[in-house]
Amino acid sequence: QVSGADLGLRIGSRFKMVKTNVIDFAELASANATANDVDGDGGERSMMGITSFAASSDELTTLAVGTSRGLVYKFNRFGTTPKPPRYFSPLAAGRGGGGGIGASPVLGLAFSPHDPAALLTCHADGTICLYRTSQPSPVQKWVTGAGSGAIVQVMWSPSDPTAFFALDGSSQLSRWRVGEGASSFVPEETHHLGLTTGGVTHPATSLSVNYPQEAQAREGKGQQIFLSAAYANGEAAVFIVNDS
Repeated sequence: QVSGADLGLRIGSRFKMVKTNVIDFAELASANATANDVDGDGGERSMMGITSFAASSDELTTLAVGTSRGLVYKFNRFGTTPKPPRYFSPLAAGRGGGGGIGASPVLGLAFSPHDPAALLTCHADGTICLYRTSQPSPVQKWVTGAGSGAIVQVMWSPSDPTAFFALDGSSQLSRWRVGEGASSFVPEETHHLGLTTGGVTHPATSLSVNYPQEAQAREGKGQQIFLSAAYANGEAAVFIVNDS
Protein backbone atom coordinates (compact mmCIF):
# COMPACT_ATOMS: atom_id res chain seq x y z
CA GLN A 1 0.00 0.00 0.00
CA VAL A 2 1.41 3.37 -0.99
CA SER A 3 1.18 6.39 1.29
CA GLY A 4 -0.67 9.39 -0.04
CA ALA A 5 1.45 11.67 2.15
CA ASP A 6 4.04 13.98 0.59
CA LEU A 7 7.44 12.34 1.12
CA GLY A 8 9.40 15.13 -0.59
CA LEU A 9 9.44 13.47 -4.00
CA ARG A 10 8.89 16.68 -5.96
CA ILE A 11 11.21 17.63 -8.81
CA GLY A 12 14.53 18.86 -7.41
CA SER A 13 13.84 17.55 -3.90
CA ARG A 14 15.80 14.93 -1.99
CA PHE A 15 14.37 11.73 -0.65
CA LYS A 16 15.12 10.77 2.93
CA MET A 17 14.19 7.42 4.45
CA VAL A 18 12.61 8.45 7.72
CA LYS A 19 11.53 5.11 9.14
CA THR A 20 11.22 1.54 7.96
CA ASN A 21 9.53 -1.35 9.73
CA VAL A 22 9.55 -5.08 9.16
CA ILE A 23 6.83 -7.11 10.88
CA ASP A 24 7.72 -10.74 11.49
CA PHE A 25 4.38 -12.45 11.83
CA ALA A 26 6.03 -15.79 12.69
CA GLU A 27 6.44 -14.57 16.26
CA LEU A 28 2.71 -13.92 16.57
CA ALA A 29 1.90 -17.30 15.05
CA SER A 30 4.20 -19.02 17.54
CA ALA A 31 2.63 -17.14 20.43
CA ASN A 32 -0.77 -18.53 19.42
CA ALA A 33 0.47 -22.03 18.58
CA THR A 34 -1.24 -23.66 21.54
CA ALA A 35 -4.65 -22.29 20.59
CA ASN A 36 -4.07 -22.86 16.90
CA ASP A 37 -2.89 -26.47 17.01
CA VAL A 38 -6.14 -27.92 18.34
CA ASP A 39 -9.71 -26.90 17.58
CA GLY A 40 -12.74 -27.28 19.80
CA ASP A 41 -13.28 -30.89 18.67
CA GLY A 42 -9.72 -31.94 19.37
CA GLY A 43 -8.66 -31.95 15.72
CA GLU A 44 -5.50 -30.42 14.35
CA ARG A 45 -5.60 -26.93 12.88
CA SER A 46 -3.20 -25.07 10.60
CA MET A 47 -0.99 -22.29 11.90
CA MET A 48 -2.37 -18.76 11.82
CA GLY A 49 -1.39 -16.76 8.73
CA ILE A 50 -1.78 -13.28 7.29
CA THR A 51 -4.77 -12.78 4.99
CA SER A 52 -4.97 -8.98 4.61
CA PHE A 53 -3.60 -5.67 5.85
CA ALA A 54 -4.43 -1.98 5.78
CA ALA A 55 -2.74 1.25 6.84
CA SER A 56 -4.62 4.10 8.48
CA SER A 57 -4.97 7.47 6.80
CA ASP A 58 -3.25 9.33 9.67
CA GLU A 59 0.20 9.40 8.01
CA LEU A 60 0.28 5.56 8.08
CA THR A 61 0.90 5.52 11.83
CA THR A 62 -1.32 2.50 12.43
CA LEU A 63 -1.18 -0.79 10.52
CA ALA A 64 -3.88 -3.46 10.88
CA VAL A 65 -3.15 -7.08 9.90
CA GLY A 66 -5.97 -9.60 9.36
CA THR A 67 -5.44 -13.30 10.00
CA SER A 68 -6.84 -16.69 9.05
CA ARG A 69 -8.17 -17.04 12.60
CA GLY A 70 -10.36 -13.96 12.55
CA LEU A 71 -8.01 -11.92 14.73
CA VAL A 72 -6.89 -8.46 13.66
CA TYR A 73 -3.52 -7.31 15.00
CA LYS A 74 -2.64 -3.64 15.33
CA PHE A 75 0.89 -2.29 14.93
CA ASN A 76 2.47 1.14 15.31
CA ARG A 77 5.21 2.24 12.92
CA PHE A 78 7.09 3.90 15.78
CA GLY A 79 7.66 0.54 17.46
CA THR A 80 5.50 1.18 20.52
CA THR A 81 2.81 -1.33 21.54
CA PRO A 82 -0.64 0.02 20.59
CA LYS A 83 -3.67 -0.44 22.81
CA PRO A 84 -5.49 -2.66 22.27
CA PRO A 85 -2.88 -4.73 20.36
CA ARG A 86 -5.56 -6.79 18.61
CA TYR A 87 -9.27 -6.94 17.86
CA PHE A 88 -11.66 -9.82 18.45
CA SER A 89 -14.70 -10.86 16.48
CA PRO A 90 -17.76 -11.59 18.68
CA LEU A 91 -18.54 -14.57 16.43
CA ALA A 92 -15.67 -16.51 18.02
CA ALA A 93 -17.60 -17.19 21.22
CA GLY A 94 -17.82 -20.91 21.90
CA ARG A 95 -15.39 -21.87 19.13
CA GLY A 96 -12.03 -23.53 19.48
CA GLY A 97 -9.23 -21.43 20.95
CA GLY A 98 -11.50 -18.80 22.48
CA GLY A 99 -10.58 -15.15 22.73
CA GLY A 100 -11.52 -14.52 19.13
CA ILE A 101 -9.17 -17.12 17.60
CA GLY A 102 -11.97 -19.35 16.33
CA ALA A 103 -13.64 -16.68 14.20
CA SER A 104 -14.00 -16.76 10.43
CA PRO A 105 -10.89 -15.64 8.47
CA VAL A 106 -10.50 -11.94 7.79
CA LEU A 107 -10.49 -11.32 4.03
CA GLY A 108 -10.35 -7.53 3.92
CA LEU A 109 -9.67 -4.45 6.03
CA ALA A 110 -10.38 -0.76 5.42
CA PHE A 111 -9.62 2.31 7.52
CA SER A 112 -12.00 5.20 6.97
CA PRO A 113 -10.54 8.13 5.00
CA HIS A 114 -12.86 10.38 7.02
CA ASP A 115 -12.02 8.98 10.48
CA PRO A 116 -8.68 7.17 11.09
CA ALA A 117 -10.15 5.52 14.19
CA ALA A 118 -12.82 3.64 12.20
CA LEU A 119 -11.84 0.22 10.83
CA LEU A 120 -14.00 -2.17 8.77
CA THR A 121 -13.26 -5.89 8.53
CA CYS A 122 -14.93 -8.47 6.28
CA HIS A 123 -14.92 -12.22 6.84
CA ALA A 124 -15.20 -15.47 4.92
CA ASP A 125 -18.58 -16.22 6.52
CA GLY A 126 -20.14 -13.05 5.06
CA THR A 127 -19.85 -10.94 8.21
CA ILE A 128 -18.70 -7.32 8.32
CA CYS A 129 -17.50 -5.68 11.56
CA LEU A 130 -16.87 -2.04 12.43
CA TYR A 131 -14.21 -1.34 15.07
CA ARG A 132 -13.04 1.77 16.84
CA THR A 133 -9.27 1.49 17.09
CA SER A 134 -9.43 2.11 20.84
CA GLN A 135 -11.74 -0.86 21.54
CA PRO A 136 -11.00 -4.60 21.17
CA SER A 137 -14.57 -5.57 20.20
CA PRO A 138 -16.65 -4.29 17.26
CA VAL A 139 -19.12 -1.48 17.83
CA GLN A 140 -21.34 -2.72 15.00
CA LYS A 141 -21.62 -5.79 12.78
CA TRP A 142 -23.55 -6.79 9.69
CA VAL A 143 -24.56 -10.39 8.89
CA THR A 144 -24.99 -10.28 5.13
CA GLY A 145 -26.56 -13.74 4.89
CA ALA A 146 -25.34 -17.18 3.84
CA GLY A 147 -26.59 -16.71 0.28
CA SER A 148 -24.07 -13.99 -0.50
CA GLY A 149 -21.09 -16.08 0.56
CA ALA A 150 -17.79 -14.57 1.66
CA ILE A 151 -17.27 -10.82 1.69
CA VAL A 152 -13.95 -10.47 -0.12
CA GLN A 153 -13.48 -6.69 0.13
CA VAL A 154 -14.87 -3.64 1.92
CA MET A 155 -14.30 0.00 0.97
CA TRP A 156 -15.46 3.23 2.53
CA SER A 157 -17.30 5.69 0.36
CA PRO A 158 -14.87 8.50 -0.52
CA SER A 159 -17.66 11.10 -0.30
CA ASP A 160 -19.98 9.86 2.49
CA PRO A 161 -18.41 9.13 5.91
CA THR A 162 -21.34 6.89 6.94
CA ALA A 163 -21.46 4.67 3.82
CA PHE A 164 -19.29 1.80 2.62
CA PHE A 165 -19.22 -0.75 -0.20
CA ALA A 166 -18.87 -4.53 0.10
CA LEU A 167 -17.99 -7.05 -2.60
CA ASP A 168 -18.99 -10.68 -2.05
CA GLY A 169 -17.79 -13.90 -3.65
CA SER A 170 -20.59 -13.87 -6.23
CA SER A 171 -19.58 -10.42 -7.56
CA GLN A 172 -22.44 -8.63 -5.82
CA LEU A 173 -21.54 -5.06 -4.88
CA SER A 174 -23.67 -3.60 -2.08
CA ARG A 175 -23.72 -0.25 -0.33
CA TRP A 176 -24.24 -0.26 3.45
CA ARG A 177 -24.82 2.41 6.04
CA VAL A 178 -23.17 2.83 9.44
CA GLY A 179 -25.65 3.62 12.20
CA GLU A 180 -27.41 2.43 15.29
CA GLY A 181 -29.82 -0.48 15.15
CA ALA A 182 -29.93 -4.25 14.80
CA SER A 183 -26.87 -6.26 13.79
CA SER A 184 -28.39 -7.35 10.47
CA PHE A 185 -29.47 -4.80 7.89
CA VAL A 186 -30.66 -4.67 4.32
CA PRO A 187 -28.16 -2.92 2.00
CA GLU A 188 -29.20 0.39 0.50
CA GLU A 189 -28.49 -0.89 -3.01
CA THR A 190 -26.97 -3.93 -4.72
CA HIS A 191 -25.39 -4.33 -8.16
CA HIS A 192 -24.06 -7.41 -9.92
CA LEU A 193 -20.58 -6.77 -11.32
CA GLY A 194 -19.99 -10.16 -12.94
CA LEU A 195 -18.39 -10.02 -16.40
CA THR A 196 -19.71 -12.46 -19.03
CA THR A 197 -17.61 -13.17 -22.13
CA GLY A 198 -18.21 -16.07 -24.49
CA GLY A 199 -20.94 -17.46 -22.27
CA VAL A 200 -18.60 -17.64 -19.25
CA THR A 201 -19.14 -15.39 -16.22
CA HIS A 202 -15.94 -14.18 -14.57
CA PRO A 203 -16.07 -13.02 -10.93
CA ALA A 204 -14.82 -9.63 -9.79
CA THR A 205 -11.73 -10.15 -7.63
CA SER A 206 -10.94 -6.64 -6.39
CA LEU A 207 -12.17 -3.05 -6.47
CA SER A 208 -10.85 0.48 -6.16
CA VAL A 209 -12.68 3.80 -5.93
CA ASN A 210 -11.88 7.34 -7.01
CA TYR A 211 -13.75 10.53 -6.25
CA PRO A 212 -12.38 13.44 -8.32
CA GLN A 213 -14.60 15.98 -6.61
CA GLU A 214 -12.47 19.05 -7.33
CA ALA A 215 -11.97 18.18 -11.00
CA GLN A 216 -15.70 17.60 -11.49
CA ALA A 217 -16.54 20.88 -9.76
CA ARG A 218 -14.23 22.79 -12.09
CA GLU A 219 -15.90 21.18 -15.12
CA GLY A 220 -19.38 21.90 -13.77
CA LYS A 221 -20.27 18.19 -13.54
CA GLY A 222 -22.28 16.45 -10.82
CA GLN A 223 -20.45 14.54 -8.13
CA GLN A 224 -19.82 10.92 -9.11
CA ILE A 225 -17.80 7.98 -7.80
CA PHE A 226 -15.64 6.07 -10.27
CA LEU A 227 -15.39 2.40 -9.35
CA SER A 228 -12.84 0.11 -11.03
CA ALA A 229 -13.24 -3.68 -10.93
CA ALA A 230 -10.64 -6.33 -11.78
CA TYR A 231 -11.77 -9.77 -12.96
CA ALA A 232 -10.44 -13.30 -12.72
CA ASN A 233 -9.80 -13.46 -16.49
CA GLY A 234 -7.46 -10.45 -16.37
CA GLU A 235 -9.93 -7.86 -17.67
CA ALA A 236 -11.03 -4.70 -15.90
CA ALA A 237 -14.04 -2.41 -16.04
CA VAL A 238 -14.90 1.06 -14.79
CA PHE A 239 -18.32 1.97 -13.40
CA ILE A 240 -19.81 5.34 -12.51
CA VAL A 241 -21.89 5.53 -9.33
CA ASN A 242 -23.98 8.59 -8.58
CA ASP A 243 -23.11 10.16 -5.25
CA SER A 244 -26.78 10.13 -4.31
